[in-house]
Amino acid sequence: IANADSVLNDFIEIQGVVGQPPRDSLSRLDWNYKGPRDDQEYAWGVNRHYHVRELLDAHRETGNNIYVQAIDKHVRDWVLQSDPYPAIKSRTAMWRGLEASFRVKLWARIFYELMDHPDLQPSTRLLILSSLPDHAHYAREFHGQSNWLTMELSGLATIAAAWPEFKHASAWLSYSKSAMEESLVKQVYPDGVQTELTSHYHYTALNNFNQFKQICERVGEKLSSQYDDYVERMWDYLAYTMRPDGMGVLNNDSDLDRNKERIESAAEQYQKSDWKFIASNGKSGTKPSQTARFFPWAGQLVMRSGFEIDAEWAFFDVGPWGSGHQHSDKLHLSLSAFGQDFLVDAGRFAYIGAIADKYRGYARSSISHNTLVIDGKPQSPGPLVVEDALPDISFHLDSTLSYATGSISTFQDVDGVAKHTRAICHLPTQCWVVVDHVESDRPCTIETLWHWHPKCEVDEREGMITARRSQGALSLQVLDTISRETRFVSGQETPEIQGWYSERYNQVEANTTTITTSKITAGESVFIWILEATNGIEKKVNANLIGQDENGVSLELLDKSGARQTLFIPFEDSSLLRHIVD
Repeated sequence: IANADSVLNDFIEIQGVVGQPPRDSLSRLDWNYKGPRDDQEYAWGVNRHYHVRELLDAHRETGNNIYVQAIDKHVRDWVLQSDPYPAIKSRTAMWRGLEASFRVKLWARIFYELMDHPDLQPSTRLLILSSLPDHAHYAREFHGQSNWLTMELSGLATIAAAWPEFKHASAWLSYSKSAMEESLVKQVYPDGVQTELTSHYHYTALNNFNQFKQICERVGEKLSSQYDDYVERMWDYLAYTMRPDGMGVLNNDSDLDRNKERIESAAEQYQKSDWKFIASNGKSGTKPSQTARFFPWAGQLVMRSGFEIDAEWAFFDVGPWGSGHQHSDKLHLSLSAFGQDFLVDAGRFAYIGAIADKYRGYARSSISHNTLVIDGKPQSPGPLVVEDALPDISFHLDSTLSYATGSISTFQDVDGVAKHTRAICHLPTQCWVVVDHVESDRPCTIETLWHWHPKCEVDEREGMITARRSQGALSLQVLDTISRETRFVSGQETPEIQGWYSERYNQVEANTTTITTSKITAGESVFIWILEATNGIEKKVNANLIGQDENGVSLELLDKSGARQTLFIPFEDSSLLRHIVD
């Protein structure tokens, strides 16, 4: 097992970065080593014992005892070097709360899976037992809130359930149960979305809430029906936002996470045939009643043409900023088709170290997202959380289309008053219509940003911007009459960072960004785009602007067969939406 064999020689991979923590003259590992990029995240990852988990999994797969000998060596070394326990809230590599939680969950596996194994020494098992009360004390007294609480208290519950012989085990479990039930309702909206509004950390919270639920079931502790209901809603969000290729949403501080197998398992656990249908691309289960889904508290619209592997899928964000791991990405649009990404969020890059120093500001800014900037100024942070769901006029879903709208009027250091409203309407298998309505009290410059997946080949011909991939293309057609200048940027470092993409933490690659620039006068301006996923050769529809008033725009769409549709797309009120098919 290659990764585990590397660990045998102290080559440890954390978040895609391989380092070799040094040892001293007594062969003790440097648990504070920050890796080759001097990144504290590396040290935290090593202290979570990710590499020890690699060894345990390798032993389970191969039966090779050399992996158990290495587990014994690393766990023994950690416990001996961690003494004395400081008993204070810490952000050190060894004694931060998240790392303590991850460790004890793994130690429970090690302790019981290898209980009778001769290469896990009795003295090592005693060292684990001696350190567990310190881990429990830290989790009980110094745990964080929100997402951190779920991770740290699921660790405390693991200790209580796995080693009930500890005299405080019952109290630890009771405290964990009370705090977790209270926290779940506080940090998850009624539509099932964790308040950080970040797909990666939504699953992190869900995984810990679910682990806690399983722990309580195993020891006969009953949780409230509300707890079970909210956990199920969290799974429902993960299922209905999942892309046709099985990956989750890349938004805010997310990686491009694979959720397919997670949803398949949850579908079995909850006997949800619609989740099974989504995860199987329609090969089994029951087809959901609607393809599109709007989450009114999170302010997120997921648009689909279906659930097949090559179906159209898009994600539109009109919600609040989020309670953590936020980017200034309101009104951003991500889009995939034919099983491939076209329009993308830039990702999170890194939190600490050289990559973060260079790209972190870009990752969090509007300039790395598919939205507008005004006079070169990105959005300012918005509200962290909301007290109410978005009103019904913010969205509309039916069997023929999906629609949502949102606005932002806070931009960094912009003179005067400016407001950007974006409405998107999706006609499945036909097109998306993106309508940007800008209100300003003075002349200004509008830059519309479109960030493409690195594998897209992007060009402009006769006013049509087209991105091509192996399985098809996405075209952007301008429908308004506002003058634009278009430029393409890739891998730019000066005068500002632009044209970069991060699919995973610590990964960076150049991608193409299309930037269209328009100068507008004071008052109202409307920008209209038609987006089509095509075979790259011929268009699906011909679109024409036939009218505009203070409430929205009217369009005519003609498909190849000559069938005609008329659309009125409102700027802000879905009750005004009109769709007529001749």
